[in-house]
Amino acid sequence: MKNISKNGFPENFDWGAAFASYQVSGCKNSNWSDWEHSEKRKNDLEESGELKKHSLSNFLCGDACKHDKRFVSDFNLVKKLGHNSLRTGSEPGKIMPKKGVIDKKEIARIVKMVKHLNKLGIKIYWNLWHWTIPTWWQEEGGWESPHAIEYFTLYTNAVVNALAPLGVTHWITLNETNVFGKLSYEYGAWPPQLSDHARYEVVNDALVQAHIAAYKIIKKVCPQSFVGVAHALGHNEMTEATAEQREWKEKEDEAWSRHFLEKIKDYQDFVGINHYRGSLFGGRPVTITNDLDWDMYPRAIYDTIMDVWKWYGKPIVITENGCADDEDSRRPWFLWETLKWIQKAIEDGVPVLGYLHWSLMDNFEWAYGFWPRFGLIEIDRENNLKRIPRKSAYLYRDIIRYGLTDKVAKKYSDIIAYPQNKKIV
Repeated sequence: MKNISKNGFPENFDWGAAFASYQVSGCKNSNWSDWEHSEKRKNDLEESGELKKHSLSNFLCGDACKHDKRFVSDFNLVKKLGHNSLRTGSEPGKIMPKKGVIDKKEIARIVKMVKHLNKLGIKIYWNLWHWTIPTWWQEEGGWESPHAIEYFTLYTNAVVNALAPLGVTHWITLNETNVFGKLSYEYGAWPPQLSDHARYEVVNDALVQAHIAAYKIIKKVCPQSFVGVAHALGHNEMTEATAEQREWKEKEDEAWSRHFLEKIKDYQDFVGINHYRGSLFGGRPVTITNDLDWDMYPRAIYDTIMDVWKWYGKPIVITENGCADDEDSRRPWFLWETLKWIQKAIEDGVPVLGYLHWSLMDNFEWAYGFWPRFGLIEIDRENNLKRIPRKSAYLYRDIIRYGLTDKVAKKYSDIIAYPQNKKIV
């Protein structure tokens, strides 16, 4: 890429963080909230032993971090931490509380959000859907409903026509359709807890139609807009190029990474990569893991970027990347090393346009609840949800400011060193 700035990344590179509306503000009128409060969910938690490890309140989102009431101070903190971009979004159950009804007060609230971000000079990546839908829609069959695209189109039209005139040009239509589809319709882990491949395919096709419909709406309202999806992607690494391993890689790439993306490839301006870990044929025997026991292997993001660039030749935005790390003992190292690999991908000619860390703040991590801590900003749930930036937040601020330089490395040498004494498996 051309026009490299003094921090070693492209000029106008989008530096920021990400979160989802439900995870920081909650929504009682949603399929997820209904599931959280169901007897089946409670019984499953008891049988699995999770209620012995964590209280029931851990698994109930409620108002989460009350971001919808504190967005002004939260956005001010984003600015203070040096970010120039933010991935945020709207909640379908709040925009459409009843079938066919758009809540004008909620539209007015998200307009206020955008206006404040504009005032601060922060670029917005607006996310339309991050797994939740209103209760009434789910009762009609959710994404299997014959009216699903009609409902999503109504919702998209309302949000886009409200925000595009305010200068919102960067849009993420759907988040991780692969994770949602597999865990909800094949693995039986998330609502509606089904294990039916045929129904998974029905839902996947509906989500393809929803994205294409939203893409066309956004382009009609704002032709210069930049539209994509955020997709869970990880490199499947071979140890040697045998026929067996090539077959394994092709199968895994198609089933997890490309099954959805291939169907929308003509309707996306960029590919949003949500990346947390990769896979090695036969397993990676020794590694650092995060609090969820997820593999922490920074190089995997480079290989993932190169895969996606080879497949689609589209600009790339890292729309999520981070780790669950309550002590903030591995996040600084992981952030530093990950950004080094992203920088290498850029040097190798891939147009990576931005990096949005997951997450801005600790939030409700879906079926895990509140206990995994992904935030650059700690949320003190015992002290009125106080926002406390972690050391990694200041490291990230200085990387944005100065790059991956010796100056920054020296200042943070104690926290970006390889975490030798951390959890090894």
